[in-house]
Amino acid sequence: MSKSKVSIIIVNWNGKQYLKDCLTSISNQTYPNYEVILVDNGSTDGSVEFVRGNYPNVRVIALKKNYGFTGGNNIGIKEALKDNSVKYIALLNNDTKVDKSWLFELVKVAKKDEKIGITASKILPMNSQSIYSMDNAQIWRKIIHRLKSLYYILQYGNHIYAANATACLYKREMLEDIGLFDESFFAYCEDLELSWRAYKKGWKSKYVPNSIVYHEGGGTTKNSKKLKREMGFLFARNWAITVKRHATLLQKFVFVLVFTKTAAMSWIGMLLGKNNVGIKPYLRAFKEFLS
Repeated sequence: MSKSKVSIIIVNWNGKQYLKDCLTSISNQTYPNYEVILVDNGSTDGSVEFVRGNYPNVRVIALKKNYGFTGGNNIGIKEALKDNSVKYIALLNNDTKVDKSWLFELVKVAKKDEKIGITASKILPMNSQSIYSMDNAQIWRKIIHRLKSLYYILQYGNHIYAANATACLYKREMLEDIGLFDESFFAYCEDLELSWRAYKKGWKSKYVPNSIVYHEGGGTTKNSKKLKREMGFLFARNWAITVKRHATLLQKFVFVLVFTKTAAMSWIGMLLGKNNVGIKPYLRAFKEFLS
C-alpha cells in the first residue's frame, strides 16, 4: 500500500490536560506519512504554549476566538489542503488516545474503493480497558452490545451512513466534491450532516473496527452546567436542521417521534436531578425545525 499523506486535524479549546496523551499516542503510529495540525480556538489554559514547547513537529494554528468544532476543523482542513500531496484528512478529538495502527487501518480501507469517501474508527470509552471494574450486569450488557455489532457487520458488511467525527478519515476528493462542515452548526451533528451530503452524492462510508480510539467524552464542556445546556440546544437544533435538509417525508415523521421521546426523557431526567438540560433546548430547536 502506497503511503499517501494524511493531515490529522485536532481542534482544541482549553483542553491542555488531554493533549499529552493524545499527541503522544499519535506519535506512536505505524503509518509513516502524516502531519498533525492543532487548531486552537482561543484557549486560555496555556494549550498553545504547551504544544509548541513539547511537540515541535505539530503545526499550531492559534485562533483569537472560539470558532467551534466546525469552524476550527474547516480552518485546519483548508490549511492542510493547500498541500497538494495531502490525500486524506483525519479528524481527531483532543480528549482521545489512539491505537498504534489507528491511522493505518483507516487508510487501508479507504484505498479499497475510489468511492469510499469516509472511514470511521471504533470509538471506545477511555476506561473501557478496565472491564474488571464493572459489575456482572455491566459486563453482560457489554457482551450483548458487541454480539449485536458483530451480527450487524456479518449481515450488512461494514457499510455505514454516517461517521462520528471524533475519529474518522475523509478523502480529499470527497471534500472537494461536497464541501466542508456547515459552520453555522458550531458543534454537534455536523458530522451527520456532512455524511448525509456525501451519501446523497454517491460516496460510501465504511466502519473500520480495527482502527481503535479511546475517548474521554465531554472534554472541556462536561464540568460546566451552562455549557451543557447550550450544547444540548446545539445538538437538538443541528439534528433538526439536518433532518429538515436531507430526510424523506417518512424519515421526518420518524424524527418527530424520536425527537419528542428524547425531549421528554431529558425533561424527566432534569426532574429526577440526573441532568440540567431539560426540555427548553428541544422546544427552541423544534421551533427552528418548523420554521
